[in-house]
Amino acid sequence: MTPNVLGTWCFGAAIMLPPLPAAIVTFASALGGVRAYYSVGENQLYRFVYSATASVLAAMAASFAFHNGPSLGASLVLAASAWLATGYGLLALAMLAAGQIDDVRRMLRPRTYYLELTTMTVAVGGYLVGSVELPLIWLSLPAAVAIQRYFVTVELRNGQPDERPYSAEGWLEISKVVIEVSDATTVLRIDTADPQAASVVAMMQGGCDAIGHYPDGGLAVLLLDCPPVQGDSLTRRLRLALNHHKIAAHVAAASAPRDGRTLQDLLTVCEAELVLLREAARRSAST
Repeated sequence: MTPNVLGTWCFGAAIMLPPLPAAIVTFASALGGVRAYYSVGENQLYRFVYSATASVLAAMAASFAFHNGPSLGASLVLAASAWLATGYGLLALAMLAAGQIDDVRRMLRPRTYYLELTTMTVAVGGYLVGSVELPLIWLSLPAAVAIQRYFVTVELRNGQPDERPYSAEGWLEISKVVIEVSDATTVLRIDTADPQAASVVAMMQGGCDAIGHYPDGGLAVLLLDCPPVQGDSLTRRLRLALNHHKIAAHVAAASAPRDGRTLQDLLTVCEAELVLLREAARRSAST
């Protein structure tokens, strides 16, 4: 979902360097992405270990294939094939061994490879440009940033309702980036301790939102291409749905650019509305 931009350099390293230096660059990239990796999803150390190991071995396999190919075109094809087969093959085996069947199914979906194939194309382009001794190879990093931002929005739009909510840090990180590059977004805060609330939200907005835990408790939802009118309408429907499932919750919404231009602006508006909703609920309970 939020791939490490440093990873864009790994395939380039594999086709530009011998196997051992390529492995070192890939391992350094993995270490540089530790914080980003741990901000999303499950945070077990073994997931990082087998992911980094698969990347390093994939880089070595791609480097060996490229430097032993019969021609430039064939070498690039062999390197790309070795990179994908080794990296994803080892990841699939590790996940199966850990009993992560659903994760394997998600990894095998076609859209998993959109970013991978695009960044590989950037790396090949960088190699070809570098081969004629032009410094334009360094443009691959800003290109990777632009590609990553685009595919983050695509992935959020195509998300599956059965996927687990993001961690609090992961949701905040993703939302901050998406709001900066989107014309219209809505943020929802759902003040509830009921674990069933996430599934209710996912059923209503499957494929259009990013659901995450919030640092102070409850859930937070990011809605893409969602202007204020639609956000307010969804808020009303969500309150009815939660009430129908007998889930006690307060729901507040804020939309950009109406309520602010940054994630912090929107969260401040949501928090103010939640305070009013809690106070109204206390007054109603005391009468």
